[in-house]
Amino acid sequence: MIKRIFLFLFVFSFSIMLGVSVEDAVDLILSPDYIYNISSLEEVGDTELALKAIGNGLVYIETLEWNYKDRFFDYLERVRTENLPKDFQYSLEIVETLVATSTVSSLNLIDFEKTSDLSKAVAVRIYFLDWQQTKDPNSGKKATTFAQELIDRYPNAYFLYKVLFYYHSHSSFGSKEFFEALRQKAIILNPDDDILATIIEGEYNLGMYAELLEDYELMDIPDDNSRFFAAYANIKLGQLGTAEIILKNTAMSKLPKKYASVAYQELGKIAEEEGNVDSAIFYYRKAIENDSNNRQAMIRLGLAYLNSDEKDRYTLARFYLEMSGMEEYDDQVASTLQFLRRKLILDIILKQIGPLIGAVVFGLFFLEYFFNRRRKKQEERAKKES
Repeated sequence: MIKRIFLFLFVFSFSIMLGVSVEDAVDLILSPDYIYNISSLEEVGDTELALKAIGNGLVYIETLEWNYKDRFFDYLERVRTENLPKDFQYSLEIVETLVATSTVSSLNLIDFEKTSDLSKAVAVRIYFLDWQQTKDPNSGKKATTFAQELIDRYPNAYFLYKVLFYYHSHSSFGSKEFFEALRQKAIILNPDDDILATIIEGEYNLGMYAELLEDYELMDIPDDNSRFFAAYANIKLGQLGTAEIILKNTAMSKLPKKYASVAYQELGKIAEEEGNVDSAIFYYRKAIENDSNNRQAMIRLGLAYLNSDEKDRYTLARFYLEMSGMEEYDDQVASTLQFLRRKLILDIILKQIGPLIGAVVFGLFFLEYFFNRRRKKQEERAKKES
């Protein structure tokens, strides 16, 4: 946080005197809150206007919020492009094509031999976004290539670390060895919370739980995603009490739905181990609300109902176990469902068919008794008349 404030104040004061340089522009484009930092610049020249246009164009493609698109075209109209350095002209052309035409067209403009540091920074963001949206591995590789070229000159640039750590922890082409080497380099540089959060997410994906907790301790103010990752790491390392404390201090609503679902599921498991079935049921239901495809939460919820005092516990247990779709793949689910179905049939026999049969038999006996009495009276009447 302190580094970010210092960067903003430095660039802000420097821009007032001389305008934004390419190096300053790259630092801003690659910062965590880049649109805020760029928007806060004084509009003292064409480079500032161009950078604001670039920033608003990029954030429009990332968020698809129309106000950013409007601002992009507003700044673009005010820029006298003939006064811009070539680096700014080229980068602005790429972003204009991105906003006005398409991502593919803007990427086609990127020339590896022509790119400067500023256009490389712009290219990193565009290629990374395209990779996330289309899952095109070529975009991921190109984003990584540009990030590697820039990181030695901009060793504290947050977004370069995000790209490299993400690629080497999420992509099948990534390297755990590269991730670990870059992590060591970043730790030596005393990274801020944003870079640490990126490292921690990668460690979560790679299963580096001990390292994750070490890096979590370095954070000044952990974000909610990092809290979730730290709690999960504690669970994997058997430290359930610590995990429970962290999760209960995490704003679940701020987590991605998939993470929130896992977090609630883990709280449910902890509650079950503590013997609190009602709390476990509550957490499992929340897990399913956040991710309707969380099959493990469905299984655990179904089994938890069996141990509860719920009036309809057998019906609810059968419902969630069947909904999980895991009967063919999980022996416990299969055996439990067999038991519940046999119980259902037995209950139907005892509670519905049994009483019905009894009523029918009683009715038949009553009819036979009634007809026997009637026949007997008729016979007696016939005897008297004869």
